[in-house]
Amino acid sequence: MEASDILAVELLQKDARLAVSGQIGKPCPGGTLRVVPLFETVKDLRGAGSMIRKLLSIDWYREHIIKNHNGHQEGVLLLPGNFTKLKRML
Repeated sequence: MEASDILAVELLQKDARLAVSGQIGKPCPGGTLRVVPLFETVKDLRGAGSMIRKLLSIDWYREHIIKNHNGHQEGVLLLPGNFTKLKRML
């Protein structure tokens, strides 16, 4: 996962809210969905700090997190490696 993956989803969400509300610059009532990075492997975890720093270095993204999601906290999702095997079994 790359920082650009998170930004792409955030921008799609932003454009969708504008389209629904019909007013440019006015977000759709109901807020925004939380988009969080997913770290599935040890390699992903090793790059997690760098990716989060990269995201938070972008003024728009940092302000978006502060305004819309728990103030000054960024969320992440950790998925254990055996989840894929478990999912196949289900």
